[in-house]
Amino acid sequence: MVQLPLKKDPECLGESKTSALGSLDSLWRRLSKIPELLSLYRYFIQEYEALGHIELVTDNNEPSTSYYLPHHGIFKTDKTSTKLRVVFNASALSSNGLSLNGIQMNGGLTQEDLFSIMLRFRKHKFVFSADNRKMYRMILVDAQQRDLQRIVWKNGENDIVKT
Repeated sequence: MVQLPLKKDPECLGESKTSALGSLDSLWRRLSKIPELLSLYRYFIQEYEALGHIELVTDNNEPSTSYYLPHHGIFKTDKTSTKLRVVFNASALSSNGLSLNGIQMNGGLTQEDLFSIMLRFRKHKFVFSADNRKMYRMILVDAQQRDLQRIVWKNGENDIVKT
């Protein structure tokens, strides 16, 4: 379990739900025009929930400190394996002009330059490769900070919005 590396108190964020709801409305206008995208997006949300990466908020009381992540899909019809990649925008500004990304500490670069990687790759007779596309979602965020990564969703255009 990890804590988000915050450099400021998250209470300074302000209100972000209105912006996230606006993004959801915009997303639904797009989803209603492309049935395949709608189907993939619904599957993505269901998979996220089934894997325990998101959970429905059952408490109707809004916490004093929360941040709603707007999300949208990158849809590429020419891809065979992953046609949809959902992006959560932690850089979206709240009512106070701050974002979740803006109040987090910046980490240093941990990835080497491409030349070094390619040189080592060619140096050996055999190489090992792995698929880590869902690796980031395997990190459990501290329960006290989960309200800083809320999303809004609805299964149908006229359905009730869930958090």
